[in-house]
Amino acid sequence: MRNQEITAVCAGILFVISLYQVIGQQEILPFLEKIPKTSFTCRNRIYGYYADQEANCQVFHICLNSRKWSFLCPNQTKFNQDLLVCDYPDGVDCDIAEERYKINENFGKIDSKLS
Repeated sequence: MRNQEITAVCAGILFVISLYQVIGQQEILPFLEKIPKTSFTCRNRIYGYYADQEANCQVFHICLNSRKWSFLCPNQTKFNQDLLVCDYPDGVDCDIAEERYKINENFGKIDSKLS
């Protein structure tokens, strides 16, 4: 019986250590209570979803006819410009979000494989 107790304790310690390693590698984001002011504009942008790099991608905007609607991602997430959803920070490369804005050109297009 003693060996089983030691094994259980060791397994628990290893779990806690691995959990701290995972948590320690994640980026801790500031908690935003409201949408910060940035220079992002929808002027001359097509309809779509746009990560705001000035807000560290914690904010995204929907643009339509030069109008802008802004949204906060849930706490500890960032807008993933490739997937167009809020995602965990380790899945988002905010530095290249603007390069990915062209994904919005696909809205309304039918995939040739489907037709």
